[in-house]
Amino acid sequence: MLISRLDIKKYRWANPKRWVTYRYPTQSGIDPVFEGRLAALGAELGLVIVIVRGAVTTAEQTAIADLKLRQNPTWVRRPNGAVYNTKGQCMVAAPGSSPHEQHLAIDGDKRIEAMNNYTLARFGLIRPMAYEPWHIQPMETKGMTFASREKFRPYTLAMTVAEFQEKNNIPVDNIYGPQVHSLATKLIK
Repeated sequence: MLISRLDIKKYRWANPKRWVTYRYPTQSGIDPVFEGRLAALGAELGLVIVIVRGAVTTAEQTAIADLKLRQNPTWVRRPNGAVYNTKGQCMVAAPGSSPHEQHLAIDGDKRIEAMNNYTLARFGLIRPMAYEPWHIQPMETKGMTFASREKFRPYTLAMTVAEFQEKNNIPVDNIYGPQVHSLATKLIK
């Protein structure tokens, strides 16, 4: 179970099991409060948010860079492993430095791309790079480097949400919501 270091009360939250889906379920391990904010956005708009890319490992980040280079032969890989397009824009962060690796970023589908920044901000979400309209992060990470984002990386607890709920006498629904967050964050302070 991931324990978020984000504030669950600052922005609206909704049930991700109802309003968020992942193209690749193995990438579903994003920060649970961030996921709840995305769900609240979906609930308000009446649509399920489709996450094309969520949390990835460093090895997966490397594979994504390799794939983008094969698909775009004019792009270049810098010595740190980051991939840049011909306009000098970073299209794939260096392996080991991506917010996706910190569970703090998603790439959405075309509907996410079409959303304006004002709507995203109302839910505590930002689009940090105008040239990547599909890439969304929690508001708290605005303008931060990889190192400074570390303070928001969720803490990993070796149990499922359902196990945590059962252990703490919370009705078991396997949803990381406000009650789980309140109890779980006390463990990491």
